Amino acid sequence: MPNKADFYLLNTAASEAVDHFVCRLAEKAVRLGNQIYIACRDQEQIVFLDDLLYEFKTDCFLPHCRVNDPDTLAPIVLGEGLHPDQKPSVVVNLSSIAYTETSRVIEIVPNASAEKHIARNKFKEYKEVGFDMNTHSLEL
Repeated sequence: MPNKADFYLLNTAASEAVDHFVCRLAEKAVRLGNQIYIACRDQEQIVFLDDLLYEFKTDCFLPHCRVNDPDTLAPIVLGEGLHPDQKPSVVVNLSSIAYTETSRVIEIVPNASAEKHIARNKFKEYKEVGFDMNTHSLEL
């Protein structure tokens, strides 16, 4: 089965909408029994998403950890850039580099010209290495 890249094109550039969409994706992955790695752009984003995953839903808990935590068996792992120890099966890539070390990558593209430019470059890179490409437009 070929590797797959899904690009979610958001109708907003608001960071709050992007962050909540990441949490929705993580919640769906957990519900479906998947492991997910969220490749953050920096430590600040890791800390923010770590807190947000605790508060995202009042009626459920999204089990997660940071990549270097001792409890790395959580279904949601937060890290910066490439995962240092393994090739995750599903990656939500929030970093500026293409994440080709996985069979499934999810790219979230806010409606901002700089973000779109980065996404176009990553799209080309995934396509060049043979990923099946999909785009989805979302109204948030």
